[in-house]
Amino acid sequence: MNTKIYLSACLLLNFYFFKAQINNEFEEYKKNEAKAYQDFKDKENKEFANFLKQRWLPVTSKKGLPEPIKPTPLVIPVNIPKAIEQPNKDNLPLIKPELKGIEFKPEPPPIVLSDNFESKKSIDFYNTPLSIGFDSTILQNVGSISENGLSNYWDLMCKKNYSKFIKEIDTIANGLNLNDWGKYLLIKKISEQLHQNKNDQICFQFFILNQLGFDSKVAKSDDGFVLLLPTEEIVYGISYIPMNGKKYYVINSNGSSFYTFNKSFSSKNKSISFISNKALTININLKQKMFKHKNGNFIVIDYNDNAINYLNDFPQAELSIFFNYPVSEVTENSILIGLKPQLVGMNELDAVNFLLSFLHYSFEYKTDDQQFGHEKWFYPEHLFFYPFSDCEDRSVLFAYLVKTLLNLEVIGLNYENHVSTAVLFNGNVKGDKIIYKNKSYLACDPTFVGASAGMSMPQFINATPKIIDIK
Repeated sequence: MNTKIYLSACLLLNFYFFKAQINNEFEEYKKNEAKAYQDFKDKENKEFANFLKQRWLPVTSKKGLPEPIKPTPLVIPVNIPKAIEQPNKDNLPLIKPELKGIEFKPEPPPIVLSDNFESKKSIDFYNTPLSIGFDSTILQNVGSISENGLSNYWDLMCKKNYSKFIKEIDTIANGLNLNDWGKYLLIKKISEQLHQNKNDQICFQFFILNQLGFDSKVAKSDDGFVLLLPTEEIVYGISYIPMNGKKYYVINSNGSSFYTFNKSFSSKNKSISFISNKALTININLKQKMFKHKNGNFIVIDYNDNAINYLNDFPQAELSIFFNYPVSEVTENSILIGLKPQLVGMNELDAVNFLLSFLHYSFEYKTDDQQFGHEKWFYPEHLFFYPFSDCEDRSVLFAYLVKTLLNLEVIGLNYENHVSTAVLFNGNVKGDKIIYKNKSYLACDPTFVGASAGMSMPQFINATPKIIDIK
C-alpha cells in the first residue's frame, strides 16, 4: 500500500514539474516572439525614418473624378400605364413578417475606460463623450515643414510608448463599430484635441494611421503638410495623386502642387475602406419624422441625428457603399414597428407595391443639384432627415426595405443619369425583367410615381444598366 502511495506521489510530482516546465518554456517563447516582433518593428521604423530624409519628388494632383450619375429632373410620365395584369397573383407566396422582438429599448452607449495612462483627454466624437488615455511623451511637434522635419518626428514618436495608445484607439473604434473611414475621423478628432498646430495634427494622423495598419502619406506644399489617403473604393470630387497603382486622395487641401515620397511604411498596410458590416453605436440624439402612406396610415420613423452628422463627414464614394450600408438600430426598429404590421397577410407582389407606393408618395422629389447645388448621395437614414430625395436615394432606401422587411433579393440598376432597382420574386410575376447571374429580377422603380412592380420608365425600357450587387 505504501509503495502505491509513494509511486502515485512521484507521478503527481513529475506531472506538476513537467507542467511547470512547459509553462515556463511557453512564457519564454512568448517573450522571445514579442522581442522578435518589436525588433522587427524598430528596424522597420528606423528604415522608414531614414527614407523620409531623402529628397521628395514634385507631384501635381489630378482633379477629382466626376460623379457618374447626375440626374436631370426626371420627366415622369403623366399618364401612368395601367398596372400589369398578374393572373398568377393569388398563387404568390405570402410574406411572413416577424413581429417579435421589435420593441426598441435605448441602451447606454458603450463605456470606454482608459487605465494605466499618464494622462486622459475628453473627446467629443459626434456627441459621444470619450475618455482617451495617453502618455504625454507622444505629444511631439514637427520641427519644420521639410523632409528632415517629418523624419525626425517619426523617429521621436517611435522612441515613445505609443503601442498602448494604438491599442486604445483600436478598442474604442471597435466598440463604436467604426469602419476604416470612421477610424480616420476618430484619429482626426483626437489629433485636434491633442494638438493646436495643424501640421502637428497631420503628422500625428499620419503616424497613427500607419501604426494601425493603414497606408497613408504626407505631402508638403507652401501652406504646410497635407495628408494623403488611398481608398479601396472609388471616391468622387476629391483631387488625388496617382502613385504605385493607387490613388492617394488629398485630404482637406485645395492645392495642386506638392512634394511627396513614393514609398509606403509597410507593404502590408491597407487602403481605407468605406464598407461597414455593423451598425454604428455612437450616442443617440433621437429625432422623429412622420410620413403618410397613400393608404392613409401614418408612419413615424426614428433616426439618430448624431449618425446623420457622422455620415455627412464621409466623402462621395461609389454607389454600392450606399446600397450596402447598415442602418442604425434605432431607425431599423422604428421601421419594423411602423411598417411590418401593415404587411401582414400580403403576398410578395402586394408587399413590394406597398413599399413602392411609400417611396412614391411619402417623399418629395428634387435632384441633388436642386437641393444642394451639387451631387450628394444618401445613405438610407438620410431620407428621414432631408426634405427631398432623388432617384438613387430612393433606390437605396427601397432596396433596404425590401431586404429587411420582405427578405427578398434586390439589385441596383445604374442607368445613365438614373438609378432604380429590381427584385427577385419567389413566384411568377409578369413585367420588365433584368437577367443577372442566371436569375430573373423584376424592375421596381421607386421614382416612377404610381407605377407598380414590373414597370420601367419608358425611356429606360431598352437601356442596359450596370448592376449593383446588394448583400
